Amino acid sequence: MGGAVTNVFGSRVAHAMGSGAINGHYLIRDYTVAAISVSGILAVGAVLASPLLPLLGIVHGDYVETIPYGIALFGTAVLGGSVNSIYSTYYWVSGRGGWVALEVSSVGIAVNVASVLALIIIDRDLGLYSVIIAAYLGSFVSLVIYLFMDENPPHAIDIAVNLVVYLLLTIASALSYLLMANSWPLYQLIILLVTILVTYIMRPIPRSVINQLPNFVKPLLMPFTRTGE
Repeated sequence: MGGAVTNVFGSRVAHAMGSGAINGHYLIRDYTVAAISVSGILAVGAVLASPLLPLLGIVHGDYVETIPYGIALFGTAVLGGSVNSIYSTYYWVSGRGGWVALEVSSVGIAVNVASVLALIIIDRDLGLYSVIIAAYLGSFVSLVIYLFMDENPPHAIDIAVNLVVYLLLTIASALSYLLMANSWPLYQLIILLVTILVTYIMRPIPRSVINQLPNFVKPLLMPFTRTGE
């Protein structure tokens, strides 16, 4: 889900930057903001739809018990996939140094591993949730490094504001399922509708991104696209 969004936007970043026709710094800001909003909507939608998998016969037996872990992972999908992957693409393709992306990723992985070990020592009962929390922390550290490396602070602020909004919405959707008995599907549906409304009000997707996407995708994203660009 989030990976598919990242792959589409990441490939478009690489193509546009490879052509040399677009300012790379503006491009990475635009695609990152777009990826945050789209993956946020998809993550909240996935939280809503996941409990349907056993009812539809898609997930069986012991695998049903893994659904809460998947939902918890969806809650951090915006941070873990979209932003860091596109920033990595930017540094690899822009010629600003592939080693930069590798170094930042290495720091994130180190934080991830250290966090898993620490959480297991603190509370073994966390189980797979310790892995999800650690992945969140590793992604967060990587993102902070990328944003501090941004040469244009207003762009970093734009990314950070959108990230906070959608991260809170996805986490709220996941936690409403994990912590509130019998909350599904009402609370998750409400949060999905709120997410779509927030996206419509914010219109976070830049027109530069729309112009780079396939024609069949454009009508779906146009209502959430900034006007006057």
